[in-house]
Order: sequence, then C-alpha cells, then structure tokens
Amino acid sequence: MLSSSGQDKGPCLAIIGILSHANFSARRDLIRGTYLQHKARGLRFVFVLALPGRAVSDRRHRTGATGPAPQRGLRFVSVLTLMGHAVSVTSAQLHDEQTQHGDLLILPIREISVWHSGAKPHAFLAWAASLGEESFAYVAKMDDDSVINPHLLAERLRSLPRQRVFYGRAMPFDFRDYASKRSFPFPTKMLGMFYAMSFDLVQAIGKRSYDSLLDKTMKTLEKADFWDVADAIDSVGLGDDRSIASFVAALVPQNEWHRALPCELHNHEGHQQKHPPEHSSTWTLSNQTIVCHQVKSDSMWDHVFAAVEPLIAAVGGDCASSEDLPWLDASPAEACARWLHIGTRGGDDTGGPHCLSPPAPYVRKSTGGVRPGEPHDNVIPLL
Repeated sequence: MLSSSGQDKGPCLAIIGILSHANFSARRDLIRGTYLQHKARGLRFVFVLALPGRAVSDRRHRTGATGPAPQRGLRFVSVLTLMGHAVSVTSAQLHDEQTQHGDLLILPIREISVWHSGAKPHAFLAWAASLGEESFAYVAKMDDDSVINPHLLAERLRSLPRQRVFYGRAMPFDFRDYASKRSFPFPTKMLGMFYAMSFDLVQAIGKRSYDSLLDKTMKTLEKADFWDVADAIDSVGLGDDRSIASFVAALVPQNEWHRALPCELHNHEGHQQKHPPEHSSTWTLSNQTIVCHQVKSDSMWDHVFAAVEPLIAAVGGDCASSEDLPWLDASPAEACARWLHIGTRGGDDTGGPHCLSPPAPYVRKSTGGVRPGEPHDNVIPLL
C-alpha cells in the first residue's frame, strides 16, 4: 500500500501493468528474478491477469457472448489486497503466489487475446483510474516478453509533461488496406510492447466502458467512409495497441503524442520482422535501450538480461537521489542527466535527441558497468 507520507508528498511516478496469464507463473518468476530486482524510484509493477476463458474477438465480446462486460462491477472478492484494493484470486496456486509476492491483479473479465481485443488493458486502466490521481502520475502497460531498464524508464517518464501524455513507440496503424487513403483517422498507434499515459488520460478512458469507446472508434471510421475497416474490426476485432491508440486519439491529437526513439523501445534484433525496413521496430541493444521486446524464450531472456543488467546497474547508480524517494519531484543526482541526453549532439531535424548511428551496443568485461561516452576499449558487442 502507499504510505501516507508518500501521498503527502504527491503522487508516485508510475504504476506499470505487465500483461500475464494464470498459466505463466514461470515467466513471472523470471521477471521477478531479473529486472524487478532493480528497484527504481517511484515505479510500481503489477502482473495483470484475467479470469480463465476462451480468447474472443471484440465483436463477440461486445455482443455479450462471453459473459459480463469488463466494466461491470470492478469489484474484487478476495481479502488479499494490492495498493489497498481487494484482489480476486481464483485458484490455490494463484492464491499462494499472491500471498508470497503480493503483485497479482486479477481483473473480473474473461481472458481475451490482445490480438483481438483491447478489453484487458482497458480494464487495467479502469482499475488504475480507481486508485485516484494522488496515487500515480502515469500508468503504463507492457508485455511479459519485454526486458526493461527500470531506472532509465523512470528518468524518461520524469522528463515528460504531467498531462495529455501518451508515450510509446509510434508505428503505422497497419490494419487492412487503408494506406493509400490519406484521410484515415488513425494513421498511428503505439506498439503494445510498452506504452504509458498521464493520469488525466487514464481517468478519461477508464471511466468509460470498453464497448462505448470501441463504438466511438467504429463510428469515426464509418463517418470517414472506412466501412470496410469497420466491418473487419467487427469481424476479427481491433486488438490491444490499435484500440487504445484510437481511444487516446479522441482525446489528444496524434501529432502531440510523445514518441520514443527507435533505440529506446524496440524489438530484439533476432526477432523476425513483418514490417518493411522504413517501418522496422527492431534495434540493437545499447545504452539507450529502455525496453527490449520479443524476448520469447528463457535462453534468449538470459542472454538479453545478461547484456542489459550492467547498464541497469550503471543508470541506477548515477540516478540515485540523496534519499531513496519515490515521488514524482524527487531530484536525481546530476550524473543522471547524461543518460537522458545520449546522442543529442546535432539532434534530429527538430534539434531533439536522436539515436546513435550506428547503434553502439556494449557491455563491460569488468564488473564496473558501463558509462555513456566511454571509449570502446574494454567493451564487447552485446550480440
């Protein structure tokens, strides 16, 4: 639970929901034993589960074929608590896991494939909104096949404005054949590997049902004469990243979204790409990596984390404040600033930060970690 002293100082930085499944306890233990061992100021992580059930599309979910809609009764029946809110535990194994770790959030909706529906992440946002704006400044969702640098993430979030923020890796909306039509109302989405939004957007989205938000998206498409896309969504569903992006687009124009650099949020280099090179979501691991996605196997996870952990430790050391304060306004040490300005000399076309080119992956042979700007002596490639 949040301490009263923390609330007196203002909201903590962010609560981050890691989408998981009741059967994925081994992956949750892997996450707990790796990057969650590195505590970053102001970040709270929870594993987001749903009730067991068949994966369904948005259409079948919207028609009520799968049972209660996700917004009906966000009530939790167990005496176990998370952040002061009761949590439903549906099996002895999950009950034991929650008793031991206290980091499970089981939403009262059926398990729904994020390929077909955004109902699960939306239900998480609705729950987060119920915590109140005094709890967290930002709410984020991420996948359980993403390895992150918690300290670099915390400082990146601190660099963002407090309101109207949707932060993530922007990519084309990529739904059916619409690319030739410039008037498409949702040209951009944030990839589902990780996205974060300020609490004002969380409240605006969380207070409305998933069905009503999706209906608004459908009407927007129909009004713009994209009946074929609307029909396709009604048939196969819209999915996680596209649905949430369309909901945010109704609140904040897409040209105002905060787009991560490709070297900050990216897929693992070994991931098979579906997109053409100009829309590639892959980058090489480097000291700019905040999230590395598509780390599927345990062996790949061990490889990636072994490469990233020295960087996590280095950023954590530089970004430690004089006190270990979780609040939004806690000031890090001056040495932390250089991690957020790697590659900024010259900048991009707007004068802002850019990714080092070519990417500079490196890991120290010694145990001292890595510092930005160091020469490539005594370092070896990550991959």
